[in-house]
Amino acid sequence: MADKVPVLVTGGAGYIGSHAVLALLDTGWPVAVIDNLVTGFRFAVPEGVPFYEGDIADEALLARIFAEQKIPAIMHFSGSVVVPESVDNPLKYYLNNTAKARALLASVVDASVPHVIFSSTAATYGIPEESPVREDTPRRPINPYGTSKLMTELMLADIAAAHAVNYCALRYFNVAGADPQGRTGQSTAGATHLIKVAVEAALGKRDSVSAFGADYDTPDGTGVRDYIHVSDLAAAHVLALEALIAAPQPSLTMNCGYGRGFSVLEVLDAVDRVINRTLVRNMEVRRPGDPDALISDNSRIGSNGVLDIGGTAVAIGTVGSGSTGGTSGNSLDIGTATVSQTLSASAGNITFHDNAEATGNVVITGMSAGDTMMVTNAVATDYNFQRDFQDTDDLVITYTDLGTGATNRIVLDEVLPTTGAVGSLALATAPMGFEFMTFA
Repeated sequence: MADKVPVLVTGGAGYIGSHAVLALLDTGWPVAVIDNLVTGFRFAVPEGVPFYEGDIADEALLARIFAEQKIPAIMHFSGSVVVPESVDNPLKYYLNNTAKARALLASVVDASVPHVIFSSTAATYGIPEESPVREDTPRRPINPYGTSKLMTELMLADIAAAHAVNYCALRYFNVAGADPQGRTGQSTAGATHLIKVAVEAALGKRDSVSAFGADYDTPDGTGVRDYIHVSDLAAAHVLALEALIAAPQPSLTMNCGYGRGFSVLEVLDAVDRVINRTLVRNMEVRRPGDPDALISDNSRIGSNGVLDIGGTAVAIGTVGSGSTGGTSGNSLDIGTATVSQTLSASAGNITFHDNAEATGNVVITGMSAGDTMMVTNAVATDYNFQRDFQDTDDLVITYTDLGTGATNRIVLDEVLPTTGAVGSLALATAPMGFEFMTFA
């Protein structure tokens, strides 16, 4: 476990930055915040957190913060983030995201700050040649926003090569949601994020929702994005910081997403189902700089031990011969199972049924490392799982809760790779409802 050193959060009064501040505080890290409050809000910074109103390019202010707070780590969120605006006003983005980042990094080097977490973006990939997108996919941004972030990534790599600094660049896909305890959220007036806009329309704060482009190379013609909950993203930053401190030589670049995309129309359909009415939709022309689809390959962030990322990110232990992973707090929304059947090495599927009087446990045996089981039909009475085989070391369960729409992921570390290895997973009783479930 890394020492809980003081962390300076730039842009800590903004949307993602304020969630990172809470994630740090909740896990015992001392925090200070710098924000110029151009898009951030003073109320988003918790009481008792040292707050400095100012610009990250103010080297004198940064030197004072480093001295007063004894800062050895920075989480850098400050910047501009609206893709269409970056096309219309590129110099604003090269100033805020690149030039000011250069000034910040100069202060980092001058003060010998050893660790930097950088808020990067999947926009650095542009229109990727593959999907899901891996971190080593060629970076060819198609808008100034993505280019401005990529330039900062390049600066970080050069600084790490020349100085005693290690960094983690986290490439976000589409961030959504708010702190589950309601302590902060996306408060920006005129927000452009689809889920925020759709929820405001559902609450009557907007008359309609615009879908920009219906001619993309996607199944329904609208853009597809990989959405990640902001609290999961904040947790990833904390765990990335722990990883940098624990291994101060290497640097990291990792995708932050759930590995599954949803189109604009799929998101709006989900909101319609929740509110039991249809939002007014305006089909508009494409916005400049928007790719057809961006979906993450998030395997690296898990393999580095940073985060088993998903709507519910829970590592529930080692599964080996005869051992059991899972506790009453780690449950899947599957209802209760009346039938506990076993899956042998040669079996094709396992079926269980919902019944409130059952124990709620399903035991899976005969698992080899990386087996995949997929729900082939999700109806009220049963779920059928089909087994495949993959060469991985972890048993990963991914499922979508039909009630909330959240995509959730649980990882059982170090499943034995030997043939016939036995793993048991206890599934606690919970309300029924999910669409698919994968062991990968």
